[in-house]
Amino acid sequence: INHPNNLEQAVFELVNWAKSHGKLQELINAVCHCEYGNPGNSQLKPFCQQYSRSQSTENKKWHLLNPCQFDLSQLVTESLNYLYHSNGNKLLGIAVPCNESDFPNYFCQRLIYKLRDTKIQYLKAPITINPRLSNINGLIYLIEKNIKSLQEFDIILRVQIDSCPENYKKLEQFWQEISNEKFQKNIKKRLIITMFCNERNIFPKTVEVIEGPKFQSGDVYDWVIEVARNLEWSNDVTQQWTKKFIDDCCYPNADSKKQLLDIQNVYFHIVRAIDILRTNTSETYFIENMLQMD
Repeated sequence: INHPNNLEQAVFELVNWAKSHGKLQELINAVCHCEYGNPGNSQLKPFCQQYSRSQSTENKKWHLLNPCQFDLSQLVTESLNYLYHSNGNKLLGIAVPCNESDFPNYFCQRLIYKLRDTKIQYLKAPITINPRLSNINGLIYLIEKNIKSLQEFDIILRVQIDSCPENYKKLEQFWQEISNEKFQKNIKKRLIITMFCNERNIFPKTVEVIEGPKFQSGDVYDWVIEVARNLEWSNDVTQQWTKKFIDDCCYPNADSKKQLLDIQNVYFHIVRAIDILRTNTSETYFIENMLQMD
């Protein structure tokens, strides 16, 4: 940017550059900084304040739309309770008898969000235990590669287990290997292993088992209303979306009182809603496209 005789053009190009590089908020913070910015500018200050408020609203909107925000509060609360009362243990195991769709990843994301005030890392690539796995040495190696990080950060690792009898011994062997005293002496922070399998009795006895998710129609009401309120949508669109959501995700012949929802369909619906909103956030555009969705 080089326009010594044209300040307006220089500012225009600077703002465009900041937008294209995702640094607009940093630029605004800089020009309002009390030491090297221009905080006394009577026109600039209201703009900065308004922009910050709009960004806060925008961030909240997309945060609410994240699938990990859909009805996992009870599961995460139980997990946090276990972690907070771990008595200084460096190896912690949390098991959930559910390995459906993207639930394991969204559960870990929500847990990470709740633990955001601590120094923590999430290893997004999961460890998978299935019949094709000949031995667990490779799994142990994956953990050992992160020994250095465990000197400074807590780490959450996701383990997903196929539901078959031969995997029980593999999981038990894996847990015993990382539970040994020699391994734990090499780490200073916590290694939090989250395990997911559709069979409850496959988990090692020393891990904390919490109940799997049970999505119901009431969860849809709560979530849709919260999202629609932040988007400032009408009650009519909110009600149409809620009905469409439940109709698409409800199990056939489900108990009308409980109306349990299919987990995979719930996440598919939310991801589809996000795709529509990224194109256009108007309620008319959204509901027209949503009602056409099979």
